Amino acid sequence: MSPPKLTDSSEERSPRQQPEAEVGVLTAITGHGPTPPKGGTSRHRSGGRPRVTTPAEDRFLALSARRRRSTTVPPLVADHFVASGRRIFAITVRRRLHNAGLYARLPVVCVPLNGRQRRTRLCWAREHVSWTRRQWASVVFTDESRFTLESDSGHLLIWREQRTRYNQSNTLERHSYRGGGIMVFGQGSHSVVTLICMCSMEEL
Repeated sequence: MSPPKLTDSSEERSPRQQPEAEVGVLTAITGHGPTPPKGGTSRHRSGGRPRVTTPAEDRFLALSARRRRSTTVPPLVADHFVASGRRIFAITVRRRLHNAGLYARLPVVCVPLNGRQRRTRLCWAREHVSWTRRQWASVVFTDESRFTLESDSGHLLIWREQRTRYNQSNTLERHSYRGGGIMVFGQGSHSVVTLICMCSMEEL
C-alpha cells in the first residue's frame, strides 16, 4: 500500500479553493478580489472617488455665478450648503464652474452713461455712418483719458465665459478714480494726429 501523498501547505491554491477569510483579507489589502482563473471573467468594478455634487447642484452653482458675476467662491460654498445641507470644498466649486465654462477674469471698466447720453451717441452715429473720407478729413476729434497709477478695479474678478469680455453683463461701469494719475489729451483728423500729455505734480 502506497503512502498517502503529502501536499505542501504553501502550495498556491486556486481562487475558488481559497477560504472566504483569506479572500476578505486580500480584498482589504489590495482593493480588489483574487485574480480570476484563466479563461474566467472578473466582476471587479474600478473604484474611484464618488462625485460629491449632482448634475442639478452643478447647474445651481453655475446659475448662481452667472446671476452674481462678482461673487467669490466662499459665498457659493455657503449657498450650496444651505441648499443641500452638505459641505463641499472650494476647489470643487471651481471645477464645477470651469466645467460650465466660467472662469475668474478682470472686468472691463467703462464710464457709465445714462439713457439720454446713449440715445444721443446712437443718433450721431446713425447720421454719420455714410460719410465719405473727404467729409471726415475736415473733422478734428478730441479726447482725453486719465490713467491712474493704482489699480481702479480693486482686484475685482468676475465669472464669465470665454470670448465674452465685452458683453454688457461683464462690464463694470465706474467713473471714480483713486490715487495719483496722468491726464492724456489728444486730437486727430484724417491726416494729422497730435498727442499732449498733462501731468499734475500734486497728484503724483
